[in-house]
Amino acid sequence: MAGLWESFYEAHRALNRDQTERMKLIEAYEEIHCGDTEGLPEYVRPQFDELIRGMMRVQISGKQGRWQASVDMMSDQEVKRMIECILDIWAVVSQNDELSRS
Repeated sequence: MAGLWESFYEAHRALNRDQTERMKLIEAYEEIHCGDTEGLPEYVRPQFDELIRGMMRVQISGKQGRWQASVDMMSDQEVKRMIECILDIWAVVSQNDELSRS
């Protein structure tokens, strides 16, 4: 399991790929979901919780299918908001010396 810094770093990379915004969001969330979120600063926890709620809104079996279905139900504005959540959290994580790679 990747650490917090690594998870959000890979998510940030996924958001910079040459793909649709929806596909970027799904791939970025895959990186975050597979990583460890222990140590996430409390003041970004509300944004993280918003991201989780958005990506888990559809109840179907299969993790990636669930994320795809959730993103498919989002408006373009909601997709942008979820991407902003990831970028805002990355901005905090990437600047926190205690969370960065050593």
